[in-house]
Amino acid sequence: MSDTIQAAGFIVHDNELIHGVGATADEAWADMKQTMDAANISLLEDDADSEAELGSWTLASDMKLRAASADLLRDVVDRGGNCGWYVVGGVACTRDEAGE
Repeated sequence: MSDTIQAAGFIVHDNELIHGVGATADEAWADMKQTMDAANISLLEDDADSEAELGSWTLASDMKLRAASADLLRDVVDRGGNCGWYVVGGVACTRDEAGE
C-alpha cells in the first residue's frame, strides 16, 4: 500500500454506492445526475420528502463528493458504482490501493 494515494478526479456517492465520476467536481455531479435520470430516480430536497412523492427517490443531501484515485475511477466506469472502495488520506481508492 502506498502511504499517499493521488487524487485523479472525483466521485459522488451516498453511503457506499458511487453514482457519479468525473475529472472535476462539476463533471462528477453532472454524471451523478445523469445516472439518476437514466434510472428514473428523483433527487429530492430534504423538505420535499413527503407521502405525496411516490416512486424511486433519494435525498440530494445524501450525496457526497470525494476525491478519488485513477484506479477507482476506472473501476467505476468499467464495472459500475456498486464496488468496494476505501478512503486513504482523504482519497477514495480501490481495495488494492488500500492494501486490503
